[in-house]
Amino acid sequence: MKKTLIVLGLVAAFNVYADITGYLQLDNFASDGVTIGTGGNPANGPIGAFIGSDYTASLYWANGTITDTNTFLSLATLSLDADTQFYGDTGFAPDHWGGSDGAGLFEVEVALEVATRFVTVQARVWYNGGGLFTSFDQAANAGQNVSWSNLIPASLGVPPLWPPEPIEMNSFVVTVVPEPSTFALAGLGSAGIMLFRRHIQSKRFRMNARPF
Repeated sequence: MKKTLIVLGLVAAFNVYADITGYLQLDNFASDGVTIGTGGNPANGPIGAFIGSDYTASLYWANGTITDTNTFLSLATLSLDADTQFYGDTGFAPDHWGGSDGAGLFEVEVALEVATRFVTVQARVWYNGGGLFTSFDQAANAGQNVSWSNLIPASLGVPPLWPPEPIEMNSFVVTVVPEPSTFALAGLGSAGIMLFRRHIQSKRFRMNARPF
């Protein structure tokens, strides 16, 4: 009985923390890349093109595992350190894609101040126009190409539980959101057009797997 309580205490210590730093790794290297979908703003690139550095991915997160969209939106925090531009230039293969300049691909590794190593994350991708647009909301409201993910449970890397469990995206498209004002009511949990796979692997393996 005593041994059982000790084991349970150790498990709890590894999973619940107070004001600690956890590390998240996110990329889409294993996918076919992000492209512009039908209905996209033609000023943001041609349909079917891989998106490049004129697009940004933002990361929103909340403590714990959350499945309800409204709850997540009320608790979510934008990680200001996680905004990252896609690689390469927007265009078509063979000059612009994951096997050449990295267009269509992005990666981010960020430290989050969390209360538990288990969090829920959401990625939002938006056209930045070379600095003309500085946030997802601004781009969406201006009729620029955007996209977002479902609510994804993630396990952060917290020493001694290291490395973190990376989150990898499958392929998806960006396009214009007809009514961005209804974003919070659209049911992001089911309407998101990114799919994620979670793989347990080391950061070194992931970096070696970069296709460009």
